Amino acid sequence: MNDFIRPIPSIIDLYEEGDLNGLNISELGQYLEEKTHIPFRIQGNIYKGISKGNIQVVAEKLAKVRVRDPARRYVSRIPLQAEVDYEKRRIQDPDWKIFGILYDGVFYQNIISDLISECGLDLGDCSILFTNQLFGTWDR
Repeated sequence: MNDFIRPIPSIIDLYEEGDLNGLNISELGQYLEEKTHIPFRIQGNIYKGISKGNIQVVAEKLAKVRVRDPARRYVSRIPLQAEVDYEKRRIQDPDWKIFGILYDGVFYQNIISDLISECGLDLGDCSILFTNQLFGTWDR
């Protein structure tokens, strides 16, 4: 199969991250189903399935992909303990108000994809994450 051609999904899974300021995920799902004729499921908070033991690992990954200087390309570094602690609090509080932290979009997507995969991602599913988190990429 061509890497750019994917089958039509059998279901759309809708995830959320943080305080979405009243965004109605159910209405969005109904709209998508109406337009695509593909049923949807509201999966809730993207972090809800993380085991207590895995919170530290995910927090470290998120802290590591923070962008310190948006004017420069992302540089891998060891995160500060305060950054890891912030991420742990954010993961554990579904109503966390996200503010002003920029993450490398490619690495952020990989972390989120891994979380979804751990919940039993099927190749026939389409997963959409609604977030107000800032992330970006650089021209290659």
